[in-house]
Amino acid sequence: MPRSFSKEEQEILYKRIFKVGRDFFYKNGFKKTSIKDITREVGIASGSFYQFFHSKEALFMKIYFEENYLITKEIMDTTNLTGNPKVVIKEIFFRLASESNQETILGRHNHQEEFLNIIKKLDTREKDLARREVYCLFLPLLERWQREGLIKKISPDLILTFFDAIYYVEMHQEDLGASHFPILTNYLFEFVLEGILEKGEENNAV
Repeated sequence: MPRSFSKEEQEILYKRIFKVGRDFFYKNGFKKTSIKDITREVGIASGSFYQFFHSKEALFMKIYFEENYLITKEIMDTTNLTGNPKVVIKEIFFRLASESNQETILGRHNHQEEFLNIIKKLDTREKDLARREVYCLFLPLLERWQREGLIKKISPDLILTFFDAIYYVEMHQEDLGASHFPILTNYLFEFVLEGILEKGEENNAV
């Protein structure tokens, strides 16, 4: 039976498992990394892993979502958010796509089918919590634009889901025909922008 840990030990080991897991995923990818690899490096029994994460998939996605959050926050902090919404949204999402592909564990091992399979194994609550953390970075901006009459009074959560949908279309390139990309996603992005901007704002980008 795996030993129990004090609260202080749990905090230290959680961070250690997170870091070691991230290093292994970066180096070897998801499939070639085992829980035993991680726990051996951390110095705990394999069974003790489940006191911190209920699966290898849960650890991988926790790392992915945290990386995504940090990248998104850095982009939001370094983007001029006072400009035209169409220009600002394009800059944020194109920077996010570029930097995520280069800097995250998913970007390093861009196996889209594998990623989708990992997501399917997570419960809805895990995905919603991670999604909410990232969305909270965007919500104040969208709410301000709505107060200023720059974008339509659509639920901010729904607006962000529109952009999520584009991302998931991107993830299914092989199913839809890779030759249609990136033209397809570029058009979808423009259609979403036209749909959320108040009349006239879509033509005011400089």
